[in-house]
Amino acid sequence: MMKKNWLLALFLVLPAGNVTTAQQEFSSSKFEILEIEDAITSGDFPYAYDLALPLANAGHPQAEFILGTMKQNGWGVPQNYPDAINWYLRSGEHGNGDGAYNAGVLTLNGRGVNADPEKAITYFEIAAALNHAPALYNLGIIYQGNYGISPDLPKSFDYFVMAGQLGHPQAIYRAGLHFANGIGTIQDFIKAHQWFEAAATYNYHPAQYELALLYLDGRGGNIDKVEGLKWLLIAQVGDQETYREKTAEVAVALTEDEQNAAREASAAWLTEFAKRSR
Repeated sequence: MMKKNWLLALFLVLPAGNVTTAQQEFSSSKFEILEIEDAITSGDFPYAYDLALPLANAGHPQAEFILGTMKQNGWGVPQNYPDAINWYLRSGEHGNGDGAYNAGVLTLNGRGVNADPEKAITYFEIAAALNHAPALYNLGIIYQGNYGISPDLPKSFDYFVMAGQLGHPQAIYRAGLHFANGIGTIQDFIKAHQWFEAAATYNYHPAQYELALLYLDGRGGNIDKVEGLKWLLIAQVGDQETYREKTAEVAVALTEDEQNAAREASAAWLTEFAKRSR
């Protein structure tokens, strides 16, 4: 049986955090939407489609999104990507950020249509105007010079900052990289430290690694090899192969007491993170 989280954005160009849909629901149709969701969850697609179509034709953003999902996946109707994009786009234009975002992803990746990065950017911008963090993040990725689009690094940086301010861990990390390397903005290790630390709190391992390097080199603050080892140990828990060599290199240069302090600090951090994640 399908779970109801199918209603969230279904396609991601790159990993993203939780998505919040910005939309204005028709108060008189809330129960109809719930009935449609229940029908889809139970696999009664024809009934769901019959309920959703009138609402979608009336401009209900969630019903339009549902029809886009059904057309995309071939749930009770022939799979039709162009129709899915059209319904997603209508949903986005009526305030559903997930809809515009999905239209952008399908168009960017050429799912059932010719790949069109410029058009995808337009769709992502609709979602971005609704504070859709993954759309902002993807715009940042595109303007780094991906998908055949000319690089605009200041614009890429700005999009990462906006997505990061909405709590998107990868965007927070990439904003940190921009500060650390002076890409699209002035190099600032103090700000890089702040952004990496913020991303690290989501247990995002690349940010933890970069934060460790700043502590080990004293960029953006004083050299603190114990703190650097702590963050390497934390990162290694999630990705041992990537960080094992650097962790061992740093550990061997420290005293046994320093190594133990780092291990205790990393264990305490991981325990606290586990509590916050429950």
